[in-house]
Amino acid sequence: MVATYQEVRDRRVQRRLVITNEASRRIGTTLDTVRTAEELAEVGADGFADLATVDILDSVLQDGDQLPPADSPVLRRVAQRSVLEGCPDSPVDTDERHVYAAESAPAEVLATGRPLLLRLAASDAPSWLASPGPPRFGFHSVLLLPLYARGTTLGLAQFVRHRTSTPFDDDDLLLT
Repeated sequence: MVATYQEVRDRRVQRRLVITNEASRRIGTTLDTVRTAEELAEVGADGFADLATVDILDSVLQDGDQLPPADSPVLRRVAQRSVLEGCPDSPVDTDERHVYAAESAPAEVLATGRPLLLRLAASDAPSWLASPGPPRFGFHSVLLLPLYARGTTLGLAQFVRHRTSTPFDDDDLLLT
């Protein structure tokens, strides 16, 4: 039993090392914010998550240095990648502006600057994650990460699992 646990743990550690190495190689090849977001989404959906999205505060994209309003800031989905062709599992299109409800988990992450790990009932995806209508994708695990530059929150990255059966765990937060 202990040997099996060690083996599973070793595989997880090895997987995280591979992901970290790949991310450091593929993300940040340019100073362009949108291209870096695209790289993050590409790496995120390449064996780590089933859906990876990157939302940047619209005020950052517009003015560069302007701080977002304190209530419900407007974000723009600048990148997303899915294991499904065309990202049908994302309720927001690339380059679309949107707002998260003040009481939502993404708004909490933007406000606090702290990452958040959510485990969901596959049939009960929150409105900010699911498209209108009946649940279609079986979302069960979400990792929400604030994005920073020079001490300023720029936006939010979301990593979602719906095809991969293993949920994110606390160790996945170490990748942030």
